[in-house]
Formats: sequence, structure tokens, C-alpha cells
Amino acid sequence: FPSHDISQVFAGLISLLALTITANYVGAKTFGFCSICILVLNIVIALIDFGACSWASREYAAQSISLGTYKNVMWSKTKLNLSFALFIPVFFIEPSWEYRFAFLLFLYPALWNRSNYIQQFLLARNMIRESVLLVILDRTCWLLIIPISLLKFDKTLAFVFPIIVGLILQNILFNI
Repeated sequence: FPSHDISQVFAGLISLLALTITANYVGAKTFGFCSICILVLNIVIALIDFGACSWASREYAAQSISLGTYKNVMWSKTKLNLSFALFIPVFFIEPSWEYRFAFLLFLYPALWNRSNYIQQFLLARNMIRESVLLVILDRTCWLLIIPISLLKFDKTLAFVFPIIVGLILQNILFNI
């Protein structure tokens, strides 16, 4: 299995390819809108987590906290980030709105937060191979933009769907 560094480069290349295809398909306006939304959400995610993931994984790796405590920290932060899902109904008030599929981005904070905890947990347990595999599978999902663009899906959905699917897949496979 390739080293962690080589795998990071590979995941980066997949990301670059997928983002290039995505930007070309969705156009500057939609790409900019969705990118700004994700940027703002990432800032909020960082503020909500406020270093808890780093602290919990460091303490878990040092065996200063139990697995149960680690999971409790993860779940409490996931629940806080899941509160964004309460805003999803707003996107169905005006069904003709150009960015109606942006509602899927409200799932992003909880999924991304959990992904961070999953990755940190795997690294704390020295499960590098599993960590790398999940990242590569996540980024490979971004290539869903290829069939999505060929099928002429909605531009916002084309941007958001591969990202959300990758994070969901990473969460499901970790649980398995």
C-alpha cells in the first residue's frame, strides 16, 4: 500500500482533477457561491469544534481519555454541527431559486466534523492504511462530477453532491 505522503499527493491530484471539471461545468458564479458557502461553513466548524478534535485525539493517543470519552466529544460536536440542518426547509420556500440544492451544504458541517474525528482517531490508533484509504475513497467520489456533468444535472447539485457523498461514504465505511 502506498505511503501516507504518496497517498496524500494522489488524493490531491484527484481533488485537482475533480475541481477543474467541476469549475468548468458549473461556471464561475455557481463555483464561487458554493466555494464561499463552504469557506464560511469551515470557519463555523472550526469555531464550534474550537480545538476539541485535536485535544481529544491527542489525549486518546496518550491514553489519558477513554474511547468512550473520545466518542462523547465527537458526538457532542457532531450534534452542534448538525444543527445547521434545521435551516434546510428554508430552501424549499422558493422552489425556483437558482441555488435550491445548496441546502445539501447544511449537511456538510456535521459530516466534515465527523470526518475530522474519524481521521484523527485512525491516526491516534496508528491505522494509517485505513485513514489513507478513506481519504482516497472520499476524493474519488468527487469524480462523480464526470457522470453528473454528462447527464447535465443542476449546477449547484453538481458541485455539492460529490462532496457530500464522499463524506457520507467515509462515515459509513468507518462505522463498518
